[in-house]
Formats: sequence, C-alpha cells, structure tokens
Amino acid sequence: MSTSVVLTPPPQMLLHYRVKGVIGAGGMGTVFEAEDTRLGRQVAIKLLNPSDSHDPESRERFLREARAAASIDHLNLCTVHAIEETPSGTLLLVMTLYRGQSLADLLKVGPVAPERILSVGKQVAAGLHEAHMAGIIHRDIKPANLFLLSTGDVKTLDFGLSRLGKQSHLTQPHQVLGTLAYMSPEQLSGGDLDHRTDLWALGAVLYEMAAGHSPFQHSSSANMISLIGKAEYVPLARVCPDLPASLHRAVDGALRLLPYQRHGSAADLLRALTVCEETRIDAQSLSLAKRGASGQSALPSETRSSSATNSSRRATTLAVLPLENMSSDPENDYFSDGLTDELITSLGKISGLRVVSRASVFALKGHKRSIQEIASALSVSTVLEGSVRPSGTKVRVSVQLTDARTGFQIWADRFDGEMRDVFELQDELAKALVSALREKLSSTVQMPSHIMDRISDQPEAYDAYLKGRYNWNRKTMDGVQLAGRYFEQALALDPDFAQARAGMADFYSVLGSLGMMPPHEAWPMARKNALHAISLDPDLPDGHLALASVLQF
Repeated sequence: MSTSVVLTPPPQMLLHYRVKGVIGAGGMGTVFEAEDTRLGRQVAIKLLNPSDSHDPESRERFLREARAAASIDHLNLCTVHAIEETPSGTLLLVMTLYRGQSLADLLKVGPVAPERILSVGKQVAAGLHEAHMAGIIHRDIKPANLFLLSTGDVKTLDFGLSRLGKQSHLTQPHQVLGTLAYMSPEQLSGGDLDHRTDLWALGAVLYEMAAGHSPFQHSSSANMISLIGKAEYVPLARVCPDLPASLHRAVDGALRLLPYQRHGSAADLLRALTVCEETRIDAQSLSLAKRGASGQSALPSETRSSSATNSSRRATTLAVLPLENMSSDPENDYFSDGLTDELITSLGKISGLRVVSRASVFALKGHKRSIQEIASALSVSTVLEGSVRPSGTKVRVSVQLTDARTGFQIWADRFDGEMRDVFELQDELAKALVSALREKLSSTVQMPSHIMDRISDQPEAYDAYLKGRYNWNRKTMDGVQLAGRYFEQALALDPDFAQARAGMADFYSVLGSLGMMPPHEAWPMARKNALHAISLDPDLPDGHLALASVLQF
C-alpha cells in the first residue's frame, strides 16, 4: 500500500527545478511549486512515491500513460511538459502551474449555481472526449482533480496516475469517501473499464455540484459500495426540482448501472449539457418576457411598448412530442418515432414557426407530465401530441394541438393512408397543422406549397432507414451496429438515398472514434459517405453534420 511522501522542509532543488514550496501531498506522492531554471517558467512538479517509482509494473504503466497524456493538447486538460527521473530513480511529472482552486474547495461552501454547473460540466466533457479519442481513460474523475482557473477555464488533472494505486485506496478509510463516491459499478467490481466509467464519475460530480452532496452519500463505506453497485440514488429531479429538466436527464444519463445504458460518449454528454444551457437561456428569456407583461419591467414605457408590438410578430413556438405507437407490436416504435422526426425536421423549415429540437422532446419520452409542465420545460407556447396506428398496409395518425398557456385543445384531426404513400400522409398532416396554427394563433406562420420532402422513391428503403435511425438513437453499442445494417439495407434498395448515406457516415465515424474499427479505415469511409450525401442533396443538414464530425479527426 502506497504512503504519502512527506518532505519537511522541501528539497531546494529537484534536478534543474528550484522548489518553492509544497502545494499538496496525497497517496500517490507530493506536488511542489517550482521554477524551471532553464526556461525561467513556473511549474508544478509531482514527485511520485519511491515505492511506485521503483515497482516495475507501476513504473511502466505510469510512463506509458504519462507519455500518452503529454501528447494531448486541449484547453481543458492539464499540460504535461516533461517526465523526469532523479538520480535515485524516483519519477517526477512536470506540469503547468495553475492559479485558482479545485472544485473540491469550491464545494466546501455548498451547491453551485446552475450556470457554473453547466460551464464546468461542458468543459470537463470536452476534455474527456479529447482524451478518450486518444485512447486514454482517466479513471479518477472527482472534484479534487478538477481545477478551476480564475479565467473560468477548467483543467482536468492527473491523467494516467489513478492506475498506479491498484485500488489499494479502498483499504484506507481516510481516502474512501474522496474517491469511492465517484467510482463506477464496474470499477468497484474490478471489471473491464472503458470511457464510460469517466462519464459515470462526471455524472456523480455534476450531481454533487447541484445537490451539495454525493448521489451515493452514506456514513458507511460498505453501504455506499452497495448503493453504487446497484446504481441506487435519489434522482436529481427530486433533490433539486428547480433545475432544468434537461440537466436532470443529462445527469441521469451518466449514472446508469450498465455502461451501454449511459451516454455513448463524452461528446454525447457535452451535447446534452449544451441542450441544458440553451433550454435555460430560453426559460430566462421567457421569464423576462413574463415580468415585462405583468408590468414589472424596468424598461422605459416607450421601450416596453415597442417590445409589446414586436411580441405580436414573434414566431410561434411548438414542441412536437414523440407520437405514441398504438399498435400491439412494440417493434413498430421505429415508425412512430421516425414520423415524429420527419415532422420536426420539416416544420422547423417554416418561416414564423420555432420548433423544439428532437433531442429535447425525445428526452421526455416515457415521462408522464402535464402539457403545462412540458411546455414550461421546453419554453414553448403550443404542444402537438398524437398517436400512430399501423395495421398491415394502412396507417392512421391522430394528432391534437394544445395551447400550453390555457391547457385548451386548439385543433385535432385524424389522417388515414397507405404505408406506401407515407410521404403524402406526412405532407397532408403538416399542412393541416400549419393551417391550424395560422388560423388559431398567428398569421406570421407561413404556409408553403410543399412541406414534406419525398426522401426516397422506395418505400422499403425508407422503412429500413427509419429502423436505422431508431436504433441509432438508442445510443447503445448494439443499436449502432443494427443502425449500420439498416442503413446498408436502405442503400442497397436506393443507392441515391442521401439521408441513408449520411447515416452510414455517422456509423463509420462512431466505429472509428470508439475503436470498433481501425480509425485509418473507418474515417475515410465516413468522409466518402458524407460527401456522397452532400452531392445528392447539398441542402441536407445531416450530410454537412456528418462531414463536420469526420473533419474534426
């Protein structure tokens, strides 16, 4: 078992580094503030315990991972300058010296404001994504390893060092709560770890920032281990109900028992936190608008008058909730979800109408909430809900539009059609909805002559594509593999199906980024499919997003 290196007083020199003082000490060694006398810069030096430096296995593991960490250049990761060795054989790690405080110090005063939670979470997720792409897993994400600079930037520290401990810290009572509270179930059980163990830890950190305590807080280490092993905790929505629902979902998506149930990557968690921020901004804007409407605004009267005039011209806001599958076969969920997707995409193109993104509305799927609660969470004035009942070659879609401010139904209708004519059915539904919005709510909503595009002339290809997107949105490893097969099937039936080409581009990008396929093979395939999708439809957002994902590598 490792012990802390206690140096009193600290050495005057470590190689060519002039030591100025001790920053801190822990189970892995001691950190010093020092001056690099050769380059004239201030640095932080971590001097590892001699027992770790001289153990061949620990030494080799540290050197291998420290070199990998040093090769990563990212704003939110600690910069490693050098790995040095003293004449006695002790290893030391030379890093940039940062001024600020650790997140652990900040949390001593209590919960953190929502804006700070989102800022810290997004920056840590961005840094983790960069590390994961380089094949490095942190394994010890916790508040003490997250450093907050006075500029607002966040640095993740100690990449690669956590493996040196061989989990011996579990036998040290004074250290258990410092690390145990952020360990994933698979880490506790000694199972194989991948990048999703870091997502679990970050989820636990975000929870603690919001609630002021760990999701698995308990006075007994044994009970804490039991809670983590079963992923049992009080949902953040119950502890902090005033936080945005999207933040609740982002945290819950990280703290799921099985790795494949969590966010698929740090980039996915980053996107979820970005949705939280956008939702919060919209909610704040709505709150300001309400205060102005009730006479509480501090704006001059002429400004308020102008704002009131402009509000009448403001775009109508709409949330299209996931259509419910009313068939007896749950396998038909792909069709109802796919129809919802197409409605969101097509209605989002209409001038005068602001439509909530797919990610935001589908995060609410399966949650029983009132229309007013949903509208408040998504900052919209109108909500469309409905159901899909496929039966053989026929399909029936029933929808209703509700004014979220009053709770009253504005419009409802039923549409029947053939599965082979699903595009005409979708176009008819969208036109009827836009007409109802114009008539009942706002004349600013434009009525185009055509809304829904026929994205494939082959109904079977379109059906395969919907199955592919449905499995893709499951965000599991099995779902990704199934999505790839369905996209391939769609392209075999219709080689010029632009959306399916974009889907294949996404598929290969994920295979390469997660190491499921050699990157030098996967990314060229992703690029080829993305460019093909754009050549087929230059205005297709999916194609450009797929290409952007490829170009970041």
